[in-house]
Amino acid sequence: MKAHLLNKILDEGSLEKIQEAIKGKYELLWMRDIDSVNISHDIVVVVYPINDEEVQSVNEAIVSCGAAGLKVVAVYLENIGGIPEEIEVCGYASFPVTSSRVDDLADGESVWEKPDGTEAEYKDIKRNRC
Repeated sequence: MKAHLLNKILDEGSLEKIQEAIKGKYELLWMRDIDSVNISHDIVVVVYPINDEEVQSVNEAIVSCGAAGLKVVAVYLENIGGIPEEIEVCGYASFPVTSSRVDDLADGESVWEKPDGTEAEYKDIKRNRC
């Protein structure tokens, strides 16, 4: 299984934290295009906070991936407050980088935690590839 990163601007420390969180579950790759994602097994990862220079392009990509039926997963490096609207609408899962629920995600469960690590309301979002 692969985890395709939507963010293009991440420092080495952030990448290491993401790799540690998904260790052994997903191979971390930079997102090339929607067609490179296996809709059945792969996830698309958005790392928060998003660099100011790419907020618009990442948010547009979240919507495009959601419309294509891909599993968009928000991973929070810090507490940014609430779950971003794009993730609430188009996301498959949401959790902080310190979450212990990555195994659940790899097993196909939609994990919903707020950026502070508390449980969030389950989002039953239908996935249809257009």
